[in-house]
Amino acid sequence: MKTPANPPTLDELDFITAHKDADLLRWLITEALGDTSDLLEHAIQRGYESQGDLGRIRAMLAAADRLILILQNVLFQAKKASIGRPADGEDEE
Repeated sequence: MKTPANPPTLDELDFITAHKDADLLRWLITEALGDTSDLLEHAIQRGYESQGDLGRIRAMLAAADRLILILQNVLFQAKKASIGRPADGEDEE
């Protein structure tokens, strides 16, 4: 996932509604899972190629582990905040 030149601040994201939160969250998690998968795949490939580069492999695995922990926390917080669920009085179709 590439970082935008000028990433928005949290205050600038206040316009996002509950309906948009689910799509944004789904996109962010999809991107992060792709990045995590790429890191793990690259670390495994490097492990097969050379034993001398263990420091870099460990760093990639640690980065993937941190991404997984962040994703778990995001999903927990989203579930706790009921992001993506219909607002009161709206029927889910």
